[in-house]
Amino acid sequence: MKLRVALAGVSLLALALAGCADAGSEPEPVDTTKSPSAAPRPSASPTPPTEPAGPEPLSCNTIITQQTLDGFEAAGYVHEVDFESQLRSESRIEALFFDYGGLACFWYLPNSDGWFTAAYSEITETQATEAQALLAAEGYVRAESGTDVTYTVDPEANLLGHQDTYLFEPGAWYHSNHAEGVSEIRTVIGTRR
Repeated sequence: MKLRVALAGVSLLALALAGCADAGSEPEPVDTTKSPSAAPRPSASPTPPTEPAGPEPLSCNTIITQQTLDGFEAAGYVHEVDFESQLRSESRIEALFFDYGGLACFWYLPNSDGWFTAAYSEITETQATEAQALLAAEGYVRAESGTDVTYTVDPEANLLGHQDTYLFEPGAWYHSNHAEGVSEIRTVIGTRR
């Protein structure tokens, strides 16, 4: 009995819905073309232009070239991540790079005497005078070329055979234990400005 009532209900519903539609009428066509009001309108506030991406933050991986970093990796050099603590514990002049807002980096080849240092910071005239006095007191030899001032290890006192070099220019200073390293750092930093 319940089944007959359910079937009767469904039949009545179908009949009621069929009565709503006109049997002789075709369905109205739907316009698929866009109306003029559907065109995109400019927004009330224009989107500001995006700022060009600046250089990567200053780090040991950004003050020398990728080619140099790749060479270190291929040769097995290790980056000393706690170089600042080492410099400070030994009261070395390179710690001033950190004091002046820059950085000093150190890579070494385990079980050998191979190493590479790279350092850079901006520097005021007063800070440059202080750093240069410390270098002179440690026996570094001063040379001038235009506005550049270079301090290098005294060749007669150079027991390790490296070319420890500090270069000062107006507003910045650089360091590496290889003269070519100073040139590379300076070039890389120059492209960041």
